[in-house]
Amino acid sequence: MLFKKPAPKKSIVKRFLGVAVAGELAFAGASFFFWNKLNSDPDSRLYAYKNFKYFLEGYYMIGEKICGNTEQRDSDYRMWKAQNKI
Repeated sequence: MLFKKPAPKKSIVKRFLGVAVAGELAFAGASFFFWNKLNSDPDSRLYAYKNFKYFLEGYYMIGEKICGNTEQRDSDYRMWKAQNKI
């Protein structure tokens, strides 16, 4: 008669590492998606300006550190004021 051996159980550490890696990848993917959306669409930046000012300020701050100018922020404000959106 053949006996089946029980499948080895995964250790808690391996499960935690798997969940942590999956969570990190999901966060990185979502961050890239929203960064790309803010970077390419002025209407998305306007929505963020009205609802999530903290995140939009972070977006502008990173852009200013990389490029060294405030051109994006200034052009957005000028465009929104010209269109009476703010």
